[in-house]
Amino acid sequence: MANELATTNNVSASIIPEGSFSTVDTSTFDGAMRVTNAINNSESLNDYVRDNNNPTMNVVDIVVTNGMRKARDGGEDTPCEDTRLILADGTSLLSQSGGIAKSAKMIAGFCGAELHNGLLIRVVARELRNGNTIKNLEVVGKA
Repeated sequence: MANELATTNNVSASIIPEGSFSTVDTSTFDGAMRVTNAINNSESLNDYVRDNNNPTMNVVDIVVTNGMRKARDGGEDTPCEDTRLILADGTSLLSQSGGIAKSAKMIAGFCGAELHNGLLIRVVARELRNGNTIKNLEVVGKA
C-alpha cells in the first residue's frame, strides 16, 4: 500500500554512505573535473587547520576514497580512508584520519541536503592520555 511506512532497525545504516563516495554531481564535466582535481591536488587538512588557527570552513562537497597511510617508522603501510573536504572557494583538504572520515560520512548522510549550499564546519581535536589524538568534524551551521 502506498500509505504504509517502511521500517528499519538501523536508520543510520540507510543514510550514512559506506566505502568510497562523493557528494559531487559527476554527471557534468565540471563535476567530474572537480572530483578529479580534489583527488589529485589536495592540501593537508592538518596543515590548513594549523596555519589558519582552526578556522570554520565553508564545506560544499565531500569525497571519500580508499587510501594507504604511509608508515612513519619504516613499518608496513596501512589501509585507510582518504577524506577530502571541498571548500566553497574550490580548495580541497585531505585527511587520512579515521575520525574525520567517520564524521564526513555522518555529515554527508544526515546533512547532505544542505551540503551543496555550504555548511560551516570546524575540526575538533582531543588529545588522549596516551598521546594519540581523536579528530572529528563539527557542523557549526549553514553558510
